[in-house]
Amino acid sequence: MPGHVAGGTVRGVGDASLDTAFALWAAIGCLPAGVLVLAGAVDAYRHLLPDPLLVIAGVSGALVAALEGRWISFALAPALVVCIGVLGKLTAVGFGDAKLCGVVGLWLPPGAAGVALVGGIVAAGLAAIGGLLLRFIGWHTQVALGPWIVTATLGVWLATAVRSGVPACILGWV
Repeated sequence: MPGHVAGGTVRGVGDASLDTAFALWAAIGCLPAGVLVLAGAVDAYRHLLPDPLLVIAGVSGALVAALEGRWISFALAPALVVCIGVLGKLTAVGFGDAKLCGVVGLWLPPGAAGVALVGGIVAAGLAAIGGLLLRFIGWHTQVALGPWIVTATLGVWLATAVRSGVPACILGWV
């Protein structure tokens, strides 16, 4: 709901008068973005999603879900980890990617999380095909999935933020 977050209301969308609850929600809501960017950069370079970064993003994502009253996210996140973990046994998807999907499931609403995860996987696949066609990578080259999921997640988060106007008023976009 634009203008209403965890019992606090935005008194003037677009100005600096925000309730304490909204400011807290915004600070906690922006934390996963920064941490996920760092985790995606590490994954792009080392093919490793660091657990401490995923824990920080997951805890702050859980706080966002609790503040927004999205209790379904607490069931969705473990289900995503299990599903992607099983997929990892059949493909080259790593368990770090499965944990990242769980973090995304906590941080974003269920529909947005689905769009972000599918978008990230499709983008990674298209990048791999493009890399093969342009001969930047070979058939046995591993492509990190984490940066693509993080990029899609941030895109979906920003799109929903701009649409709802909730975090956007902090950034001065409204």
